Amino acid sequence: MIVGSIDGNDSPDNVVELRTGGYFDVLQPGLPTKIAFLWPVRAGTVDEGATITIGIFERYDMVDDPRFDDSKTNPVPVARITSTIGATS
Repeated sequence: MIVGSIDGNDSPDNVVELRTGGYFDVLQPGLPTKIAFLWPVRAGTVDEGATITIGIFERYDMVDDPRFDDSKTNPVPVARITSTIGATS
């Protein structure tokens, strides 16, 4: 994602719902929500205006094996977002 600073496998340090500023872990399907993904970045490793690509993945309930009611599939890519460091919208 950002060479020398954020690896493509690094999860966000925090995800914030922008309306309330609170943390959340589940999105409601069909309900528009503005969120911010936050990763710590060492000073001097990126400049404002640099491009970043973020992959969004989903895991689905796996109903093939009734012995495990909390089984999930492997992550499936559902979106790729390209943005700019420092962008506000």
